[in-house]
Amino acid sequence: MKVVTKLAKMEFTIGTLVRKDDFLIMESGDDTETMKFRAQITPEDVVATIKAGLNLQVLFYVLQLPILLRRRQRLEHQKSRAPSRQASPK
Repeated sequence: MKVVTKLAKMEFTIGTLVRKDDFLIMESGDDTETMKFRAQITPEDVVATIKAGLNLQVLFYVLQLPILLRRRQRLEHQKSRAPSRQASPK
């Protein structure tokens, strides 16, 4: 996931999402990340996220996820199989 703000551009992965008391706790997943995070998500945050996601664009995106994921996997596979373009030694 990429986050871009006026202060910083960051990329992070979500590792865990667990319930603790009345909150959801989200923590970073990659041990190699230089900036680890821990987010406390309130019930109001969850309701706001659900409301924001209940529109046709988001629902259509969710329905297309299998196709989008397969396309990305295929492109990554093609990139990994592409021959390197290094100059041959003379």
